[in-house]
Amino acid sequence: ALTGLCSLMMGAHPVMRHHGGKVMSELLSCVGRADRDLEIHNRMKARLRQVRNDNSGKDQDRMNNTASDGERQESFNNVEMCAAKLVISTAIHAASVALILCGDKSEKILRTVEEGTYKEHLVKRCGNIRSAATLVMKHEVEKDENTI
Repeated sequence: ALTGLCSLMMGAHPVMRHHGGKVMSELLSCVGRADRDLEIHNRMKARLRQVRNDNSGKDQDRMNNTASDGERQESFNNVEMCAAKLVISTAIHAASVALILCGDKSEKILRTVEEGTYKEHLVKRCGNIRSAATLVMKHEVEKDENTI
């Protein structure tokens, strides 16, 4: 969906300035949700380690069965966390494209988050989006210079 959004924005670039606020808001929401998922996963993982350490040496057979169940669950969670990280990266790229194509309205959303009382990780993501947009523009300028 995120890569499709990038293609849509590129194809509809003449009218994207009318939709920048909506697009950027939703992309920041997507990034924030995925960041929150990572945070929850890390807390659960730390708690699971603590429980395992607290129970070490108690009823070894029961712990071996629990450990194998826990390992399967942890493997599944690692796949989910990898997916969350990919969503964040792709959403940041899509947001950088939105910042370039949508102009003032998308910029206003980033400024609102940066100057507001939002969580620090979301403010940091606004900086990530700005940096990504700068890199995309730099790459486009270099590409244009090489074709001339």
